[in-house]
Amino acid sequence: SRDCVRIEVVDLGAHFNPRDGAIAKDVRGKDSAHFAVIYAAAEDPAWMRQVDGKSVPWALACGLELNLPGDDAWMHSPRVRRLGDGADLHAFHVGTRYRNASMPVLWE
Repeated sequence: SRDCVRIEVVDLGAHFNPRDGAIAKDVRGKDSAHFAVIYAAAEDPAWMRQVDGKSVPWALACGLELNLPGDDAWMHSPRVRRLGDGADLHAFHVGTRYRNASMPVLWE
C-alpha cells in the first residue's frame, strides 16, 4: 500500500568477516544500505567512537554507487570510518576484499 509507514532497521554489522573478509560487489543486493549508513554515523556518535575496524567494523554503503571519472560504472562505494576524533567518508573500490569493514543491509 502507498499509504503506510515503513520502518527500516539497519544491520550495521552485516557481512563483517574479519577472518576471510567480504567483497562489496559480491554481497551487494536490493537490501544493501545506502544513506542509512551515513545517517547512522551522523546521528550516533557513540557508535562512531566504537568503530575501530577490528571489533566494530567500518561500514561501506553498498547501496550507493559512485562513478568516479576515469573508472567504469559502479566501481566505488562510500565508506564510513572513525578517523582520529572524527569520522571519515571516503570512496572505496567494490572489488577489494575487506576484513575490517561491514556491508550493512536494511531490514524492513
